[in-house]
Amino acid sequence: MTEPITPNTDYTLVSQGRAPSDSDAPFSESHRALLSNKINRDGRPLAEIAALAKMSRRQLGRILAGQKPLRISDLRRLSDILGLNAARAVIAIEVIGDWSAYDDPMLGILIGMLAPVFRKVDAIADFPMEPLTEKAQEELTTRLAETLVTNQAQIRQRRDQFVSTSSL
Repeated sequence: MTEPITPNTDYTLVSQGRAPSDSDAPFSESHRALLSNKINRDGRPLAEIAALAKMSRRQLGRILAGQKPLRISDLRRLSDILGLNAARAVIAIEVIGDWSAYDDPMLGILIGMLAPVFRKVDAIADFPMEPLTEKAQEELTTRLAETLVTNQAQIRQRRDQFVSTSSL
């Protein structure tokens, strides 16, 4: 029997204990795109960000260009430096499939609801939960989406009324 390899932060994003596959590339590329976007909007010089990440400017440039593997340790350091939330990035990239969803306010609303909904369901249900059917999932997500949009429309309406009355 072979012993499992203890993970460490030297692995690349595309080789977590297995050979890299073509399906891994989008995740690595998406993380690079998100990092590049945040670096471009950060305002600090690339050399300063690289120094904080304990690498040369050239090394950082090669990582961002995909010429050097993006290691988990590099991703963690750069995320900390740039103030990226790891859970939000993973949900945007791996669940939604679009790194640019990271900054979408709706993602923040949904992430904020995840833990409270989990706790409430866990407290109410005195039996194991089973996966939803596709039809049930579609119906529940449609209701949730409609509720969120209705709520946002009400907030906008109240805000617009306040703005129009405050200018009197």
